Amino acid sequence: MYDVQDVAEYVITYSEVKDYGISNLKLQKILYLIQAYSLIHTKKPCFSEDIEAWDFGPVIPEVYRKYKQFGSTDIQIRFRRLEEVQKGFEKEDRKRIEEVVDRFADFSAALFNRIANCFFIIPASSYFYTNTLPLFHLPFLFMS
Repeated sequence: MYDVQDVAEYVITYSEVKDYGISNLKLQKILYLIQAYSLIHTKKPCFSEDIEAWDFGPVIPEVYRKYKQFGSTDIQIRFRRLEEVQKGFEKEDRKRIEEVVDRFADFSAALFNRIANCFFIIPASSYFYTNTLPLFHLPFLFMS
């Protein structure tokens, strides 16, 4: 399992190398989907941090706060070279992260919100008191 900040750095760096561009809002949705993809393929979460239900969909608060300065624009931070970032991840995990980013790169943040809202049809009692989304529904995002 990885630290969510490391996964976020991977996604941002990979997106920059591929010239996709990624806003904070879109990053939140991509992290959410990476978590789902990991649960499907490994039966384990990619990261341990909670995903919360906010007005604009799923959010990992500590990642959101780190990049909120960019508003709705693309995150413009250069971390390390992609090869250096990749060293902290197992080969299969890198493949899964890159598959999710590649698959959803053309989706706008607004489209992500509409998709996320479809999957937030969860009993409010599941997350009402903590605002934390339960992980059990995430795998359904990738089922055919």
